[in-house]
Amino acid sequence: MAHGNVSRWLTTAIRQNFPARVPEEEKKKVTAKSLRIAGTTTMSAGNVDYYSSHARSGHVPTNQRYYIDTSDILSSMPAAMCLAGWRDYHAKVYLPNLACLKMPNEVINNLIDHLVANSLPQFNPNGALRPLLCACIASMIMHDDAVITDLGYMNAASFALRNAFKNSKTVDPRAENDPLATLKLWGNIIRTDFQTNNPDFQPLTNTTNSIQVVNSINQIGSSVTELLRENNVLKQQVLQGYAAAMAEREENRKEREAHRKEREAHRKEREESKKLRKEVSRLLLFFNPQLLPQSPSTPGSAPQSPSSHLGKRKAPPEPLVAPAAAASFESSNTVAPAASTNVAFAAATASAVDPADPASSDSSIQEMETNYNHVDHNQEHG
Repeated sequence: MAHGNVSRWLTTAIRQNFPARVPEEEKKKVTAKSLRIAGTTTMSAGNVDYYSSHARSGHVPTNQRYYIDTSDILSSMPAAMCLAGWRDYHAKVYLPNLACLKMPNEVINNLIDHLVANSLPQFNPNGALRPLLCACIASMIMHDDAVITDLGYMNAASFALRNAFKNSKTVDPRAENDPLATLKLWGNIIRTDFQTNNPDFQPLTNTTNSIQVVNSINQIGSSVTELLRENNVLKQQVLQGYAAAMAEREENRKEREAHRKEREAHRKEREESKKLRKEVSRLLLFFNPQLLPQSPSTPGSAPQSPSSHLGKRKAPPEPLVAPAAAASFESSNTVAPAASTNVAFAAATASAVDPADPASSDSSIQEMETNYNHVDHNQEHG
């Protein structure tokens, strides 16, 4: 059967076998998980070891703990027996009883009626819970001396018990017909019978040790509570530190992004500046090469002027023109004198630029651009 389908299969089988008179709404409330919890809890409270319980329930070691009812009193019995003084915390426990007093039922019932305000029929003399009520009263009588030692003579439990003996006039001939002496005698008889029936029980040598055990448990509980509180505080600090670290990381990311954009803008500015320098150099080379910066000269070689540098440039090859195209080209150059005049004027203007005067350079460049455009216009209309 596939993992996780056992409970579903059992639930379906149980619901299908309900009597027909059971409403469908009630059937849907019943599941097989409760049955598995009951069985697993019974094994955990009994004398079934770890591996045997897994073999019986069919659970894997990781999920059996979810099928144990930790609030069930049977699960806490071993710990309670260990604290109470049992050497074998799996031994059978016999409860204190009033039958060991060998007193008539009328006397016992009269004492219970004066001690307990009973309104439930289950606690009546013939009720199903009457033995439980008798065991509780026997335990009160048996531990009355220890309670007085720990809490004082006027504690509420001992005070109610003494008043019940006095008001019911409960006396025992073995105690000289005195109610308080009867209370003390019955406590000794019940305690002796309890120790005889429970040989594994080893009571604490000092009755006040029970208070010390309770105080120790309370101290442990307070320590655990404090540790949990400090753990919560530490968890909050860790979360706050993590949030601050994430905020700082986000701030650093934004700063890196801003720096990246700034570097990108600077790169674009450098590229535009580089293009502008190339364009200015091209214009200066075309109109006035003397304004260009000199190239660094090698050791042992004389510096060359821009004109000599330009003189070494190779002349462009003459285009091959067919005879008919040459005739048409000569006829179309009727405006060549004007264009040559403009070029000469631009060259003269460029030669008149003073390198030390930026203003004269700007105005001269503008005049050169006007003449250059005029030359282009004449060539277009030639």
